[in-house]
Amino acid sequence: SAGQVAGCYIGTDATGTNAVPNGVGVLAEAPVLVGNNVIAGNTRGVEINGGSASGVRLTRNWIGVASDTTSALGNTNQGVWIHGGATGNTIGSSTGILTEGNVIANNGAGVVIGDSNETASNYSVNNRISLNSIHNNTNLGIDLFPLGVTANGPDGPNSGANNLQPFPVLTAAEYDPVVKMVNLSATIDSTTAHSSYPLTVAFYVNATPDRPP
Repeated sequence: SAGQVAGCYIGTDATGTNAVPNGVGVLAEAPVLVGNNVIAGNTRGVEINGGSASGVRLTRNWIGVASDTTSALGNTNQGVWIHGGATGNTIGSSTGILTEGNVIANNGAGVVIGDSNETASNYSVNNRISLNSIHNNTNLGIDLFPLGVTANGPDGPNSGANNLQPFPVLTAAEYDPVVKMVNLSATIDSTTAHSSYPLTVAFYVNATPDRPP
């Protein structure tokens, strides 16, 4: 069965508010549950690496945030890095439970999938990133290698990290004062080469854009 890393301050002192850096806070190379930790102040927060790294779950962690849950204490590079052929891992919730999400903030990048050594035989794919709060990272919140915004649309590339899944585009937002709800519409130019169907598109609120495409 998978081991656990739970209830730890990783990369901080005993108060969880001052950095005592590690090179990597948590290195997962096999199935493990990483939950309810503060992982902050390291060079890299969590690294999920290699073909044996499948079934890793990250849930309810504060990655790049101090133990007071508000103060920035970022990891210098990635908050989470999945690479080396790591497949079938979950960052956040796989069941739609909001409280299973992580906060991934104030890092050099939020979640990065892939690296320059991956080829068609060992891309890191089928890694779920769901119901997390990802914000205030220097670079993209979610980045599929090669680094930078991935070309969108069904005619774009589909061989690479997480099959280079295209991102949804918001097409309409209208507030209904009667029911006090916002009705949103979006499109996603994806194909079965990128994703398993049906697709789930989640909407989040952010005061400022993560970064323009």
